[in-house]
Amino acid sequence: MKVIDIPVKSFTILLILCSQAFAQYSWPKSEIYKQNTIEKESGLLRSHLTGNFKKITDGRYFLKKSGKGDYSKFKDALWTLESETELRGGLLCPLYTICTIYDKDKKKIVTCKNEYDYKNGVIRITEKDADNATTKEIALPLKNRTTDYVSLIYFLKSFINDLIAGETVRFNFLSCEPGLYKLKARFIQEDTLLIGSQEIETVKVAITPDMGAFNIILDRFVPPTLLWYEKKEPHVWLKYEGLESGRNSTHIITIIEEIVPF
Repeated sequence: MKVIDIPVKSFTILLILCSQAFAQYSWPKSEIYKQNTIEKESGLLRSHLTGNFKKITDGRYFLKKSGKGDYSKFKDALWTLESETELRGGLLCPLYTICTIYDKDKKKIVTCKNEYDYKNGVIRITEKDADNATTKEIALPLKNRTTDYVSLIYFLKSFINDLIAGETVRFNFLSCEPGLYKLKARFIQEDTLLIGSQEIETVKVAITPDMGAFNIILDRFVPPTLLWYEKKEPHVWLKYEGLESGRNSTHIITIIEEIVPF
């Protein structure tokens, strides 16, 4: 078991939390959806997933995803992804994320929990095995505008109006390894997606590494992560193209097949 202690200075509390968005987004009370994921290279079906995003109190939301198929290094598995988020200064910021993987017989394999401690400026990451024994404990600094692989699509909705207006949004991303990365998001173009038998007008957003002077090179040679949101409010997320869970994971395409806004 490896523990990394992160010293926290008092001024990090002022780093707060999450900066105010330029044009605030109006959050729906609930979204329920089904999605399919394929491998981009082969086009083969990788998994099915259902999601439920809902308001639980004023300014606080809960997201649960339940999947079946292949996920990360796990084959023929079941999994749940849970995340509770809170509006802070107009941004939807994660409070915790839990990923639990089961085998096809519903026996737990591993659980990983990320806890976001805004008071002390720390992300605490804990992994437990099938017997609930702790196998990993890591602490990372909690920086301004941080999200993770579960809450990403909703985190960026805080900025959807700014992205449509042409603003570049910079943020920090916690991946599954775990690792913290500086990323930036920007609006690319309007696009039309076929969801079922319905053509839907969307806005397409690209996410790329944010490495300062190296951005010109990275933008040219590193494939972006792509997200599609419905053009009209409440800007429902419809499609994702990029890495599944972090660096060196499978390149996937995930698309909504059915969604029921509240």
